Amino acid sequence: MIVRVFGSTRPSSAVIPVVPVTENFVIIPAISNMNALDMQRIQKENRFQIAVRDGASAYFSRCRARVPAFCEQHFALPGTWATNRAAFGLDIVRAPLNLFWAPIYALICLVRYLVERSGRFPRFVTFCKKIPPGFTTQVQKNLSDLLLHELLQHQDEDNSLKANIVHSLQKQVPHHDINQAEFDQAINLILDDALQQYKVTRTASADINNTVSCTIAGAFAFKKFTPGGIGVGLVLASLLAQECASRDFIFGKTLGDFYYSLFPPEPGLGLLSASMLAVMTLLAAFAAFSGLLTDPIQHALGLHQRRLHKMIDQLERDFNEQVPSRFRPKDQFIARILDGFDFLRASFL
Repeated sequence: MIVRVFGSTRPSSAVIPVVPVTENFVIIPAISNMNALDMQRIQKENRFQIAVRDGASAYFSRCRARVPAFCEQHFALPGTWATNRAAFGLDIVRAPLNLFWAPIYALICLVRYLVERSGRFPRFVTFCKKIPPGFTTQVQKNLSDLLLHELLQHQDEDNSLKANIVHSLQKQVPHHDINQAEFDQAINLILDDALQQYKVTRTASADINNTVSCTIAGAFAFKKFTPGGIGVGLVLASLLAQECASRDFIFGKTLGDFYYSLFPPEPGLGLLSASMLAVMTLLAAFAAFSGLLTDPIQHALGLHQRRLHKMIDQLERDFNEQVPSRFRPKDQFIARILDGFDFLRASFL
């Protein structure tokens, strides 16, 4: 049997079940051919596992303790300006493209999940996993760097996950090292995937913000319920069609306004398409800067803190179970549900 311990492999001469009970001792079933060396080796391996888990637990607890200060510094006013000012650049192009790509990517993720659950077409699942969620904006890159260096302190020689584990090993299991190259590779894979998912939440948050903004704008400007860019575009097209028809009315604009308020004209397909495209383009451009407005609001509501706590909790579970990152925020799917509601609502206008 090969016992794999966080990147290191150690041969075992016999299959010996071990049941850890506490951090101080282990119950080992009585086996006739077990000698003293076997028992010492097994106890040492269990102390090693306990030391690694203790070090990881201490590290992730410190990460959680840094979350409130991190959110206060980077998401509340005036820190949100420093976080989002990178949007004044090529992000004006990247953010709209990400917003248009987001529904397609969400559909790909859903299909990949269903196919993966079925256990069929592994090559298709692998191909879907390689599809990027969009262009990495400067704001997303800036936030990823802040998360790595300030919140997770991944490269810190004294406070990183590796440093905490090494310190715990030195206290509990002296002269027992880990394979650092494989350890770095494993933890980097988990972190990279989690941060990639966190970037997706930024695009989804911008999309949700656009939906809320459209709803508020429609209520105040048009006295209508417009949950999204499609709804606003349709209302705008109807108003433009009514204005054009009133202006060309045979008895003058005043009577035309009265007549078409009773019998509103149907906007043409070209006007509908142009209105919706214009509104959605403006919303997509606004998405590049939406963090300046939404980050302080999300911080006040505690959404940023909850999201980061969930990410850290999932990172800890993934590390302890030695599996790839399973951090999957639901923001992008909430945004797609709102898009679907906008489309259905517009269909009945």
